[in-house]
Amino acid sequence: MRAAVLRRSVLAVPVATLVVLTPACGSSSDTPSARAGSPEATVEAETATTATLSTAELRKAALVQGDVPGYVVGKADEGITGPGDVTVDRAVCLPFALALFAAPQKGSVGATGLTVTKPDTAGVDTGSVTSEDEVTEEVEKSVEMTTSLVTLASYEEEEEATAALAGVRAAATACSAGFTARVEGRTQEVFRILPAGANGGQAAAGWTTSVGDADKETPFSLVVARQGSTLVSFTTMDAGAYLGKRPATDEVSGPPATLVSAQLAKLS
Repeated sequence: MRAAVLRRSVLAVPVATLVVLTPACGSSSDTPSARAGSPEATVEAETATTATLSTAELRKAALVQGDVPGYVVGKADEGITGPGDVTVDRAVCLPFALALFAAPQKGSVGATGLTVTKPDTAGVDTGSVTSEDEVTEEVEKSVEMTTSLVTLASYEEEEEATAALAGVRAAATACSAGFTARVEGRTQEVFRILPAGANGGQAAAGWTTSVGDADKETPFSLVVARQGSTLVSFTTMDAGAYLGKRPATDEVSGPPATLVSAQLAKLS
């Protein structure tokens, strides 16, 4: 199961394929007082600073199959969303949109991405197919597939990575009531953004949100962590629900702690 194919399958799905979702949070989260009173969950830790990594070095530092037991880890490659492929109706929201839709922040000097998934593999055969279309078809047969899109981006200086993470935090606060994005030409409505717990690296922040339209939403979780001059984002969703293969729940768990710790450990 190739990472680039799964990433395209998930991110390129039209909004019309999303299933009806019970709102993840009450309407009080949309009030100015609620937004102002919800600081992002952040953790700071004393760890060693890592060197600036090129795209090739990031690929080598990315997770591989076997690093996270019980999960399928796609091959790291350059098949990630480009910063220019994501636009927003409010410029202040762009850093959050880039992180959410698996694109590196602007200013990065190297980037790669991979997909980590735990599918219900009953009746799914990805070993005997030969074309990307066949892989996509087999992937979409999964009725339950919790997926994390992992994006690694490096910066010349640690301060730049720190500033990039701060930009995502600021965007989440400024755009907590939601915004409209276009991802590779497709419109995506991002609804309320709420802080969530996050751990790992030298600094980390997490949020929950939902993506869809006025009638249909699918919950997403986003964790962004910094290790030295590298920023890693983990966008997690029930891809089976996002692809319209199963009913959506009202929330999605964040990325598995073992996934986050395993990836950040390879950057230490």
